[in-house]
Amino acid sequence: MFLLAARRPRRFVMTGTPLLNREIEMHTLLRTADHHLGNLTLNGFGKDYAGGSENRAKLAAALKG
Repeated sequence: MFLLAARRPRRFVMTGTPLLNREIEMHTLLRTADHHLGNLTLNGFGKDYAGGSENRAKLAAALKG
């Protein structure tokens, strides 16, 4: 999936499930969409943006705009 996505200049990510069952699940979507947060390791993303309301607020702020 990542190799195919890398060949496309524009990427759209769609999901049929409610977003944010868990914050960590967003990492793959962000990586596929070539968002800079997707460049973090999965562990790094989880440490910085998952697991609590403060981290969720950081994630929301990082995704704005």
